[in-house]
Amino acid sequence: MPGAGFKRTAARGSFLVNTIRHWAYSMVEAAVADGTADDSIISKQINQPGISNTNLRDAVAVMYGAGVDTTVSAIINFLYAMARHPEWQERTRKEMEVILGHDHMPTMEDISRLEIFNAVWKESFRWNPPVPLGIPHVSSKEDTWKGYYIPKGTILHCNIGQSLFFVVRPPDSPPGWILRDPRIWGNDGHQFNPNRFLAGKNPTIGQLPDVSSIPFGFGRRICPGRYLAERLALQFSAAILSTYNVLPPKGEPTQFDTVFQDSVVRRPANFQCRFEPLRTSN
Repeated sequence: MPGAGFKRTAARGSFLVNTIRHWAYSMVEAAVADGTADDSIISKQINQPGISNTNLRDAVAVMYGAGVDTTVSAIINFLYAMARHPEWQERTRKEMEVILGHDHMPTMEDISRLEIFNAVWKESFRWNPPVPLGIPHVSSKEDTWKGYYIPKGTILHCNIGQSLFFVVRPPDSPPGWILRDPRIWGNDGHQFNPNRFLAGKNPTIGQLPDVSSIPFGFGRRICPGRYLAERLALQFSAAILSTYNVLPPKGEPTQFDTVFQDSVVRRPANFQCRFEPLRTSN
């Protein structure tokens, strides 16, 4: 019936939520019972005093739901930047070869020594943060901000990254958002330019905001999994660049453009790339 499409959407959403909540937990529960379980949060905490198995199941489901989409989107956005900017991909790979040598999978200790890779990662995170509006906050009391009256109980979003949502801003303020604001990042804030995070190229680098923190939100509702998420995304991205060339699909130009899905989580729509294994000494 016309107008009834929301029922199919709701049914699909309910199915996915229940799958996330029960499927993985049930697999680990069965593996623990027959003694074949690998180490994991569930296998270590199941049937332990102090937390019920129901709460354990739901806590892990929340971790998955909150962390997978966002972390995967950060990695996809990074791959998009690398496929579109092969010159920076090549500079990053040469740095890895000089500092780490060939055929070496970067560890977190290694990554801390890679200035160019970290600049490229930060710029990708700034250019297209995975959660452009962060987590909504609610005003605990009425307030006034630059001429705008904010009643108590107002839901507030912070425009962390580029978002197509309607966002109210004060009169006479320049168009922009925190991670692309020209007052902070310059007139090229909408462009991919890792030089802004290289001390040798940007003498004012110490005045830049902490781009590794801002996309995870603010205050008491800052993402509790931010350190795990950043570590995973960094290691995945470094491992990919140390092993593959990230290229556009065959027949596509390097400077290709793509439409972004601009919702709670932001990522390229239908983004495709190909992975060409690097030549190794083996």
